[in-house]
Amino acid sequence: MPEKPPAPEGIALYVRAISNPRHGTSVQFAKRCADHGLKWIAIGGPWHEDRRSKDGTVRNKDRRINRPDTIRRYAEQLAKIGVTPHIWGYPWWSRIEEFVEEMEACSCSAIDGWLLDPELGMKKHPLEAAKLVHLCREANPYRILGFTSYGLPKLHRVFPWEEFARPAGFHPLDECDYGSPQLYNTPKSRVVRGMSDYAELGFDVVIPSFGLYKWSKRNNGYAFGVRLPDGKINRRAVSMSTHDLNFHLLSFVDTPVPVRAMIGWADNFCEGALWGVLAQWAERLERGACALPGL
Repeated sequence: MPEKPPAPEGIALYVRAISNPRHGTSVQFAKRCADHGLKWIAIGGPWHEDRRSKDGTVRNKDRRINRPDTIRRYAEQLAKIGVTPHIWGYPWWSRIEEFVEEMEACSCSAIDGWLLDPELGMKKHPLEAAKLVHLCREANPYRILGFTSYGLPKLHRVFPWEEFARPAGFHPLDECDYGSPQLYNTPKSRVVRGMSDYAELGFDVVIPSFGLYKWSKRNNGYAFGVRLPDGKINRRAVSMSTHDLNFHLLSFVDTPVPVRAMIGWADNFCEGALWGVLAQWAERLERGACALPGL
C-alpha cells in the first residue's frame, strides 16, 4: 500500500466556474497565481445535490462546476508554472460511486490532489462517508486527499466526522490527509475553536479555509439580515476590503494549531488589490508567521 502523501503547503484559492473573460487564458491565470505567491489551487469539479421544492418534490441538481477539458487546460498550465492544481467537489450520500467517477473524469496527470467538500449531503450517513473515503483512495492512492466542511464541528453533531479523521492507531490511508475548517469571515475566538476542534478530531494536518467575502445589505428597502417574503435572508456576499482581509488573516496567527497552508473562498471575490494582500500573506506563511507556538 502506498505511503500517505504529504499535505499541501502555502497559500491557495478555491476556483469556482472558470471563464476566459474573468480568468483570462490558462497561461494568464497561471501566471497571475504564481506572481502573487500562490502555491496550489483547488478547481471546482462535480457538485452533487438533491433539493426539495415547495411541493415536497426532491430534485437531482447534480452538475459540473467546470468541464473536464477546461479543468485539464488550466491545471496543466498551473502545474507547468509551479502552482499545484487540485480538484474540489461536493458529494451527496446517495450517489457516492457517481461522484468518484466524476472526480476521475475531471482529473488528469497534472492534478495532485482531491479536496472533498461534504456538508449537508453527508449528515446522518456515516456508512456512505466511509465508502466515499475508501473509493477515493482506491481510485487515486497516490494523490493527496483533503477534506473541508463546517468550521465548528460541535455545532454539527450528526455529521460523520469520524469517517474522515481517525485517531492514532488507524492506518493513515483510512482517513483524509488534512482537514480544512471553513472559517469564513469569523471572529478570532471561532477560528481558535475551529482549528482546535479539527485537531482533536484526529486530522494530522489542519489547513484553514478563510474567506475573501463579507455580507452586505441588498438594496431592496428591507433591513439587513431579515427574512424576505420569498424565505431568503436579506444579505449578499461582496468582496472584502484590503483592511478586512488583512484583519481576518491575522486571526490565523497564534492559534493552538500551526498553520503552514491556507485556502481562500473564493477566486470570484479576489478582486484588484486583494491579490496584493494574498501575495503578502503568501510570504508571511512561507516565513512561518502562522506556525508559531501557541500562546
